[in-house]
Amino acid sequence: MIFDLPVFFKQCQVGEGKENGGVDPPSAVDVSWESHLDSALLEQSRKKILQTLNSGSLKELKSLQLIGDKKAKLIMGWREFHGDFTQVEDLKKIEGVTAKRFSSFIKANILSSMGK
Repeated sequence: MIFDLPVFFKQCQVGEGKENGGVDPPSAVDVSWESHLDSALLEQSRKKILQTLNSGSLKELKSLQLIGDKKAKLIMGWREFHGDFTQVEDLKKIEGVTAKRFSSFIKANILSSMGK
């Protein structure tokens, strides 16, 4: 079987997914979930996440939803070099944390904290 190589490689290229940098902006559904929550509870959850980002140990950072060993170490390194995060959105400044990944991170952590 003979392939037309340019066509074959074009079809086999790595997609622009989460790990490859190309992401879609958050959809209206991703943004609107926050509007259904009590604002005080939402703010309290965001403060707790910020506190963990600023002073959490490696183990505490890894206890956050969607934060594994690699991201936890990047957070600790960023913190050491730049100081405390001033807001949770500063997490987007870390390598590999796209707007979409950040949105998923916030949603997962806020909703999981409500289940406790």
